[in-house]
Amino acid sequence: RLIQTAQILKDIYKDVKPHEKQALILKDLFYNNVKDIYVECGRKFGKTFLLCDALRRYALLPPNAGCYYIAPFQKQAREILWVSKALHRMIPQQYIKGINNTEMRITLYNDAFIKLDGADNHESYRGIAPHILGYDEIKDHDPAFHVAMNPNRSVYNAPLIVIGTPPEVEGPATE
Repeated sequence: RLIQTAQILKDIYKDVKPHEKQALILKDLFYNNVKDIYVECGRKFGKTFLLCDALRRYALLPPNAGCYYIAPFQKQAREILWVSKALHRMIPQQYIKGINNTEMRITLYNDAFIKLDGADNHESYRGIAPHILGYDEIKDHDPAFHVAMNPNRSVYNAPLIVIGTPPEVEGPATE
């Protein structure tokens, strides 16, 4: 298992590696067992890359993991990551078992998956049991999504990574 993990990490970081500040966040997630991570940073930090990196790494290691990337809007997730195939390119082809374009879901060799969606679809997430959950651009999220989804994290003690640029005004993103 250790050799397999080392090979996966070598494969996914062959071409692109997280920068120093991103690596500190990943260290907290994967080595320090931090379950709630909030990252507020400006443009060009690599917020979306960091979130996708955490999800792909999590999905590639334990089998059957449900990994969710949640943008403020489903259309935004589709345009930023799905249509551009940015997430697809981050996962070495040999680890991809299947791609479902309708659901925006990539299933991996170990039956884990990464699913992209939007916070505008909050009612459909009651009862889903994530293994890891990532919110991108939290300031634009519908707060009702977190109300519906957060209790579901308890099933697998799922980590939550919340990331975004600083909001202009106080509100749910700053609470």
